Amino acid sequence: MKRKEKALEVVSNDEEFADDNAGEAGEENSNADSSTAVDNEFFLIGNDGKLQPLSPAEYTPATIFQAVETFVVERKFVKPEDPGNIVYEGKKPSRKTMPILITREGEHIALDSWEALEANPEQLANASEVIGATTVKQVFVLRKK
Repeated sequence: MKRKEKALEVVSNDEEFADDNAGEAGEENSNADSSTAVDNEFFLIGNDGKLQPLSPAEYTPATIFQAVETFVVERKFVKPEDPGNIVYEGKKPSRKTMPILITREGEHIALDSWEALEANPEQLANASEVIGATTVKQVFVLRKK
């Protein structure tokens, strides 16, 4: 029989802990900004570095991302013999997608691959969630009447 051990969540500093306890209303507002773009299936990264939802009626020549999966970033203690610096709960992300980090400040960082994230896991220190996205483009369809 295997014994399950509960992992402990790590709080990085006292200031962050105080902010979390100060009130959840501010946290809900900051998360609402980032989740609105994720709720929309298609989005692009604007000039200001933030995700912007894209409706199917709009046209843009810029690179468009389609959100496929979303991960919440948590910190936990694990045994030293456990492999890797990133632990995935549930299914691993598809290698066909690319990770986009959403920081606590609402900025977005697009990485080339999941391998780049696994090679530098310290990038997750300031991230609140990670979106697995694929790049798509818009085309025009001409149908015969």
